[in-house]
Amino acid sequence: MAGSTAWLACLEFIPNLYLFRSRNDQGEVEVKVTKRQLRKIIRESIRLHELESRVAHEEEVSMYDVGRDDALGDVPPQDDDDDYMMGYNDVLIDMGEPPVGPPPEGSGKPLDPNLLQYAHVGGRK
Repeated sequence: MAGSTAWLACLEFIPNLYLFRSRNDQGEVEVKVTKRQLRKIIRESIRLHELESRVAHEEEVSMYDVGRDDALGDVPPQDDDDDYMMGYNDVLIDMGEPPVGPPPEGSGKPLDPNLLQYAHVGGRK
């Protein structure tokens, strides 16, 4: 990797990582990484990759579950997300009913702000 320091940018997310930089005879930047630093870089990279994949998987599962919960609660479809509709229609099919399509655009009624004035955490009773 002589002459290329682009990979250093990916190390900025690791706290307390100090790299020793120097220039060689040809004027190229050389970076010295200790074994301990390399282990830390690898551990952090693996941890971030696992975290990103877990978050992506949870989003898919949760939309499916929301769709199932809405169908079980006899609530009309609220979202046009594919996973949501899959969960919603799976429940309908299990109950012997035909699947439904996503809700049409603009099908919801506008909210009345007077009815929502106490609809937050810590509202007055």
